[in-house]
Amino acid sequence: MSQVASDSLLWIKNELDHTLVRARQALETYVERAEDKQALSQCLELLHQVQGTLRIVEVYGAAMLAEEMEAVVRGFDSGEVQRNDAAFEVLMRAMLQLPDYLERVIGGRRDMPLALLSLLNDLRTVRGQPLLSESALFAYNLAGRSTASMAAQVQPAKAVDIKSLAGKVRPRFQAALLGWYKGDDAAKHLAVLAESAEKLEQGATTPGVFELWWIVGGIIEGLREGGIQADVSLKQLLGQVDRQIKKLMEQGEGQVADDPAQDLVNNLLYYIGRATTAGKRVAAIKESFKLGELLLQASEVAEARESLSGPNVNLMRTVSGAIHEDIGRIKDTLDIFVRMGKSDTAELAPLDELIKKVGDTLTVLGLPALNEELESQRKNLQKILAAKQAPDEAALMDIASGIVKVETGLDEAVTELVAPEGGGKSSVRESASQADMREVQSAVIRESIINMARVKEAIVEYVNDPAHRDVLKPLPHHIREIQASFRFLDMPRVVTLLASLRQYILKKLLTARGAPPQNELDRMADAIVSMEFYLETVQQGRGNPVSMLDNAEACVAALGFPVSQDYPEEDEPSLVGEGTGTASGSEMPVPENIEISEEPSLEGIALSEGEPGESTIMKEEPTL
Repeated sequence: MSQVASDSLLWIKNELDHTLVRARQALETYVERAEDKQALSQCLELLHQVQGTLRIVEVYGAAMLAEEMEAVVRGFDSGEVQRNDAAFEVLMRAMLQLPDYLERVIGGRRDMPLALLSLLNDLRTVRGQPLLSESALFAYNLAGRSTASMAAQVQPAKAVDIKSLAGKVRPRFQAALLGWYKGDDAAKHLAVLAESAEKLEQGATTPGVFELWWIVGGIIEGLREGGIQADVSLKQLLGQVDRQIKKLMEQGEGQVADDPAQDLVNNLLYYIGRATTAGKRVAAIKESFKLGELLLQASEVAEARESLSGPNVNLMRTVSGAIHEDIGRIKDTLDIFVRMGKSDTAELAPLDELIKKVGDTLTVLGLPALNEELESQRKNLQKILAAKQAPDEAALMDIASGIVKVETGLDEAVTELVAPEGGGKSSVRESASQADMREVQSAVIRESIINMARVKEAIVEYVNDPAHRDVLKPLPHHIREIQASFRFLDMPRVVTLLASLRQYILKKLLTARGAPPQNELDRMADAIVSMEFYLETVQQGRGNPVSMLDNAEACVAALGFPVSQDYPEEDEPSLVGEGTGTASGSEMPVPENIEISEEPSLEGIALSEGEPGESTIMKEEPTL
């Protein structure tokens, strides 16, 4: 997935999440009321929108998942899929996992359809469709990319009739293939297969036909070197290769080129991509089709599947918030009862059902220890209710203390649920430490964004009224403070961008006579907005849109202050008209009718830096 596509997904992620929430709500309505066909139609329409959007931004794995979800809902509508709990459960699970998958992609992870294989097959099982294999997903991913161009590799064909050549080659190919199947002298039979493929490759005059036999030759090379294992599926694929020779013999090269066996080619490429040896032909094919980028290591796939199979972070956050809200109601009721000195225990009766509700939720989340503590306090409450007399304040305080204990342990327990398995307490502590660091980073970035907004407001005020140039004077100092913040966060690109922007303000805005040209102001505004968008995205944890920094760097370079230069931390120059020179050293006319006091003051006077060879005159011992 390209960086541009990743940035595009970042822009629309919130809208996609909102659309999926609406689709889930429509599905829930249909589950409760089967006769509500309008809710089902709304769910189908929303999922279709999601699928189309994901295809536009080239997130093929997520688009494939949305497509399968849409097919299940369409099956409900047509009656091809039965309404049952299993179908609803897998569809709901897909709706919850899709946002998590998109978050991974936005965060810089690869678009990995294989990570969704289990969920995709669950959806296909609901519809009674054949299950997908790893090679099928590879072919799907390959279809979204440009394949290697074979035109430049086609060798000038010899003066042969390829139909006649195919007729001569096929009997030998079939005999060698059969011998290889039986396992008798495999090396000899593979050599014959390689020779047959090479002859057909040399006789090809079109890129498509040449590509087929070039790839077949790579498969045989991998088999001969032991880098490709001869499983049942591969043997079936080589049987399909024999049928391509027959088609070439009967219909000629033109017909084969017009109707290429793309599925066969894709499946053969999958085996070449998995080859453990790097022969000349296998290496060339891997390079031409960029198979290293398409095929993933097993560890990568396992890590992605594990992260997606865990509890949904957003859902856990929502459930945790609801539990905290219910616990807050329990505490408030107990607090009011004690503070007001009430004695009618009937007012505490609703708490029994509320505590049971919270306990049931904790059980569903797999938090039995917290549920046991809550159940213990519920039994204490039931004893008070059964006594039908004014309760002891100490007993109520014990119940409240137990409720607070559950509330305190809830956040840590939820963190353990979403932490990677096997990490134990150390992983939880590490996650908490990382969360603290993210909170600090977010706070620093938030303050920096506020300061940048002040810089922008001052520039806007100056542009609206160039006579108010004094509003620009504090800006270099503000920017230097912002730079210090980003040095602390180790964000050097932002620091250098701010250095270029600061130089533009120092050298152009503070020393220019009148407002700069509109095109310069537009570029400066574009640079500031790009940095603001980048920082807001990082602060919200929605990825790292480096293209925004690229755009900002291009803008400051167009202003004449590229980030590749080192800029001095010189003092801020005074405003034009306040002194006798400009930041560039050029002389300015002295305004008429200016009275000079007997003791000249340096306040508001800027001394010219001067160019080499120019003389600079200073008064001796000026009065400050």
